[in-house]
Amino acid sequence: YHDNYNTENTNYDWALQLAGYVIDGYSGGVNSNRGLLGFDLTSIPSGTQIMSAKLYLYAYYGYTTSPLSSGHYGNNSCYLKKVVQEWVESAVTCNTQPNTTDIYQVILPSSTDPHQDYLDIDVTTLVQFFIDNPNQNYGFKLGLVDEVLGNNLSFHSSDSQDLNKRPKLVVTYRDEADIENIKMDNRPSFQLFPNPVKQELTID
Repeated sequence: YHDNYNTENTNYDWALQLAGYVIDGYSGGVNSNRGLLGFDLTSIPSGTQIMSAKLYLYAYYGYTTSPLSSGHYGNNSCYLKKVVQEWVESAVTCNTQPNTTDIYQVILPSSTDPHQDYLDIDVTTLVQFFIDNPNQNYGFKLGLVDEVLGNNLSFHSSDSQDLNKRPKLVVTYRDEADIENIKMDNRPSFQLFPNPVKQELTID
């Protein structure tokens, strides 16, 4: 949202950045950014035990203006909060952004390098909630913890031209059906002979 341009009703689904920042706006004013992120988890059956879920976010500094073009800066610790309302990528705006809850939120610490990637972000608890409650999988909201002028933490979005740097979620889960198959395959096997037995029975 750029308050100098009154863009609170503008949708930015094409944005190349998934970011939390508050910066000086073009031609005055303040430009603020939050991001929404969601993943389709329907291929994982409801009730499945999630062993781990790791989110990978890659630093974005492809802006054409400074200081954003230099990368992360400022007191830029960000939150990842669970979204509790449905939203549509092609329609959501600053004015219609969905509500969130602090329950299960994850905090990304301030960057130590302007080009720092955030890898292996542990979102296991959040993803387990989405699997247990598939009708409530509304994804995550990213935003600055300290939402004041002079802070920026920017990542490639799902519209990034670099396919390898789009947000990635790696989920490891326990498939109960596979476990049962392994148990069946690992049952002890043995042979009894001779058959029929007379005086001596051999068990191999």
